[in-house]
Amino acid sequence: MSAQFGQGRMGAFPPVIKFLLASNVIVFIIQSIFLQGMTFGGLPIDVVVMEKFALWPATSGSFLPWQLLSYQFMHGGISHLLFNMLALWMFGVELEYIWGSRKFAAYYVLSPLQVCFTSSSHHCSAVVLPQQSVHLVRSWVFCWPLG
Repeated sequence: MSAQFGQGRMGAFPPVIKFLLASNVIVFIIQSIFLQGMTFGGLPIDVVVMEKFALWPATSGSFLPWQLLSYQFMHGGISHLLFNMLALWMFGVELEYIWGSRKFAAYYVLSPLQVCFTSSSHHCSAVVLPQQSVHLVRSWVFCWPLG
């Protein structure tokens, strides 16, 4: 176990956690508030945003390569956002302190890709979003095994 675990380091957010918390909240605010009622090409813009940035199955015809990254910042509601950000704060802060910012940022980007590709070889969709938090918890437990 880390000698400094729980000894006051949590007061300052490390840079990647700070960026991820802020960017997730900003994307949610834009998605929830500013895009309401707007249209693009006759379609509600929130529908267009979901079509272009949420993760769709590769066989759906709606899959776009950048969705592998953009879907990590999309949330289905305020409770979804709050619980994901709580998990990010609870487990991610300590992991970033241990691994360093660069390694943690790479982990944050790559772990949802792994979830996507291992969840099913035929179906990869936004349904796997909550599993990113599971990866944070699993990594945290490996750093501090219980018992």
